[in-house]
Amino acid sequence: MRVALLGLKDKEAMSRRLNLTVTYDVKADTFVVNSDIKPEMRREVLADFIRSQIGAGKDDTPVVERDVYTIKLQLDLSDDTFYVEHDCGNKGLRDGILMHVLETAQMD
Repeated sequence: MRVALLGLKDKEAMSRRLNLTVTYDVKADTFVVNSDIKPEMRREVLADFIRSQIGAGKDDTPVVERDVYTIKLQLDLSDDTFYVEHDCGNKGLRDGILMHVLETAQMD
């Protein structure tokens, strides 16, 4: 289903990872969202990632304090698996930033 929603052919999707990068400036409370995902689908993909983190457990890793955070999501379309890199130090902070983006950022 996700393949059709993103406008990809099945063969193309099998070897494709979609990318969504969020840069969040804490002081200015601004976001930059860069992605190769169709603009009208970015919110859905981000919400799917956040839902996938529910029940993942508490992360006691210390937060890394910085003025600008970068979160890079990849979605492997062959099996709908998410991969993430971030410089937040803590998954709770990462997910909080992503929820803030989901609620406030213009992505389409």
